[in-house]
Amino acid sequence: MKEITKQQCKNCGESLIGPYCSACGEKVLNDKDKTLLAFCGMVFEELTSVDSRFWHTVRTLLTTPGQISHDQMIGKRMSYMRPITLFFVINVIYFLFPLFEAFNTSLQTQLQLPYAEWISMQERIDEKSLTMHVSNEVFNMKFDQSSNANSKLMIILMVPLLAPFFALVGIHRRHGMLHHVNLSLEYTLFTLLVNTVILGYVIHGIAWGINKLGFSAAFINEVTISAVAAVIAFLFLLLATRRFYHFGLWRAAICSLFLVAATSFTLFLYRLILFEVTMLSI
Repeated sequence: MKEITKQQCKNCGESLIGPYCSACGEKVLNDKDKTLLAFCGMVFEELTSVDSRFWHTVRTLLTTPGQISHDQMIGKRMSYMRPITLFFVINVIYFLFPLFEAFNTSLQTQLQLPYAEWISMQERIDEKSLTMHVSNEVFNMKFDQSSNANSKLMIILMVPLLAPFFALVGIHRRHGMLHHVNLSLEYTLFTLLVNTVILGYVIHGIAWGINKLGFSAAFINEVTISAVAAVIAFLFLLLATRRFYHFGLWRAAICSLFLVAATSFTLFLYRLILFEVTMLSI
């Protein structure tokens, strides 16, 4: 095996001229680069720099739906943070500041969903609590804790669950399945960031302001919030399908309505899977 000397890049083995490798771009580390202060500075710069890939990716996600997936498809990737990396960053933000119960579903919410009767949910819960020798209140608490932990890992399931619907929409465009997965991932990223994080704080801010003015905010309920989220999702999909699949306006609108409905079905399926996994894990 060829020995790498100090005059060679530690990453690719090419000869070094200057502080950066001309072949792969790897920086030559010195003693100052190996300190905790340098590491913190690097993280701060990555998150705050106007030109950072993180902020560029988020800006593009919010302002130009479908562009990230389109650029990934044609091989233009260096200006973006890896979508899967951004997914985990936004996932952490969502679970640190949860306002809407979208992907983490409590047992109380599970019991109100249509499939609760189909799978004899209440009977299974009673049987499980008896087996564990705990009261229903204690079981509910354990279930919610386990569901919260499981959902952090399982939320990525939304991407492969949605991807076949995108493939069906773009079936005549002859894109590879990976391209549909990329668009599904971008859409899931947008939904997680906008409809569960940003929209949550906007809705709570509006409700707080209305109450402060002495008016009732009773009209802000689950139905209203779901309707707003559906409209936002539709607008994103309308722009994304036009850009990614090159659809005309009317075709994009019809396909976007179909994908909004598919999202509801997928979330329904995701919550059922989450329930079953949680029941097995407690």
